[in-house]
Amino acid sequence: MKKNNIIAILAAGATFALACSAMGAASGDKFLADRHAADNGVACADCHDGKENPKEKAGIGACLECHDGYKGMAEATRNLDVNPHDSHEGEIECTECHKPHGKPVDYCEQCHAFGLMVP
Repeated sequence: MKKNNIIAILAAGATFALACSAMGAASGDKFLADRHAADNGVACADCHDGKENPKEKAGIGACLECHDGYKGMAEATRNLDVNPHDSHEGEIECTECHKPHGKPVDYCEQCHAFGLMVP
């Protein structure tokens, strides 16, 4: 392999590692996918249609299957001051807030100042 190719590959790898590190640090925790794996033994293939090295997003069905659907999530978070899973906007896709491989987003914050902590 040519020296320039090796340098380009190493530079790309370093850039990717820094980006991942920055996103993890910004979220204040491991990625949600990492926490699923470490805490519950969930493999990539469990959410990504049996693929260990997926290139496409997991379907929303993967979230709802394990987390008892929208109604189940609303029930699980019913004791919060504001229940983000019982939205006046209906059934919002999980990944609007929860980013398995990136920093979470408080979708409600677009209009409200609830100060939700999104995992």
